[in-house]
Amino acid sequence: ALLAPWFVSSALVCGTGLVICAAVALRAAGYLKWEQADLVKLAKLLAAFLLVDLYFFGCDLLTEGFPAASGAEIVAMLVSGPLAPFFWGEVVLSALAVIICVVPRLRTTPMLVAAGLFAIAAIFCKRVQLLVGGFQVANIDMPAVLTPYTVTDWQGNMATAYQGMV
Repeated sequence: ALLAPWFVSSALVCGTGLVICAAVALRAAGYLKWEQADLVKLAKLLAAFLLVDLYFFGCDLLTEGFPAASGAEIVAMLVSGPLAPFFWGEVVLSALAVIICVVPRLRTTPMLVAAGLFAIAAIFCKRVQLLVGGFQVANIDMPAVLTPYTVTDWQGNMATAYQGMV
C-alpha cells in the first residue's frame, strides 16, 4: 500500500531536482531570467519532497524490520548486505540534498545544482534496491526446471539461483 505514494514522492523529487538543474543551465545560457529567490523556493520544495520520501523509506524499513516480522532479513540485506552501497547511497545523498536546500548559507547556485543531482542519484539508488532486491528473495521454491541456461546457480534452489546478480 505504501509503494504507490512512495513512487509519486520519488517522481516529485526527481522532477524538482531536474527542474533546478535545467533552470540553472538555461539561466547560464541566457535563455531564462530567474532570480535566485525563485531557485531558493524550488530548493525548499525539493527539501520537502525529499523529507516525505525519506519518511516513506523509514516507514517501509520499520514495517519490514519490526520484531517477529518476516522482513528482518530483507532489512539486513539492505543495511549490511549486497545492496548496502545503494541503501547508504540513498540515505546519504538525500540527507546532503536536504541540508543544502535547508541551510540558507549553502543555497548558492552550484550547491543547488549539486542538491538536484544528489536527489536524482538518491532516487536511482532506491530504484536499484527495488529492482535488484526483488530478485534476491524467491517467492516460490521451484517454479520451473532449473538449468544452466535459465539461472546462474542452477544446482541450488530458487533462494540461491540468482544470488550472483548483485
